[in-house]
Amino acid sequence: MKKLSILIVLTVFLLSACTSADELSGRAESVITFQTESNFIIYSDGEKVEIDEGYIPIYIDGKIIKNASMIIKNNISLIPLKVVSEEVGINVVWDDKKNEVTIDDDGKIIKLMIGKNTIIVNEEEKHMDLESTIIDGLVYLPLGFISEYLDRTVECFNPNIHGENNSIINTRTVVYIDEKYENDTIILKEKALESAKSLCFEGIENYKISLKDNLKSNGEDPDRFNKDIELIKKSINEMEYEGEISRYYIFDMYAYRVVVDKINGEVYFNYNMGLATYTVKVDVNNPGLYTPLFIIG
Repeated sequence: MKKLSILIVLTVFLLSACTSADELSGRAESVITFQTESNFIIYSDGEKVEIDEGYIPIYIDGKIIKNASMIIKNNISLIPLKVVSEEVGINVVWDDKKNEVTIDDDGKIIKLMIGKNTIIVNEEEKHMDLESTIIDGLVYLPLGFISEYLDRTVECFNPNIHGENNSIINTRTVVYIDEKYENDTIILKEKALESAKSLCFEGIENYKISLKDNLKSNGEDPDRFNKDIELIKKSINEMEYEGEISRYYIFDMYAYRVVVDKINGEVYFNYNMGLATYTVKVDVNNPGLYTPLFIIG
């Protein structure tokens, strides 16, 4: 990514007001805070959960699912049925006597037997890549089942295969499951870029006002960082398309990656600081919105 020359004194000034990464991320709604080496994840409600090296985050319709992970068995990706059914509103009935699951997806009836790869879809026999199985009390199905029989869009991102710039969490494998959308409901890439730039410009103007007020109240020259603010504006103006995954466009803006939801237009900043990766929703009235940009620059 492009690098800007940020004055050390600015970093010191900003750190004096916000001394930890947790405090910085707390200035805005955190969609996900992910620390790669400390092995824990912090959700937007503040819940902190330990994870292991095999943890594979699951996003469904733009939402990361708490306490859920995809697993790999015999080189086949398996997904917990309960997680999907609860998030997308599918009715699931468990028959303990038959060891059988019945799925009702808006009138499509699917029956499957635990331990078998044969399923019945509207009374027609089909086969999955791997048999259904129970792990820790949950029914797991091959990931392909979700796209083929539940008519959802499924994308599995692996940074070792797809590169590090095409996912919200770019340090490990992530699975994205989405409703299928008509083309006329998806925001065009050019429109998303225009909207992201506009929001970022509004945010930096508000940030500049807040920064000047803080400098003035501390007896400092309120204009001392004007040049740095202009450099940030330049980086916003030069923001460019970097990639996309699932329902998200990803744009490059200096040390931030700007993530835009193709469906609802929401904009997020995605950046690394120390051992952590943060994704925070852009709030133009947040006085700490651009603080990490100075520090990690």
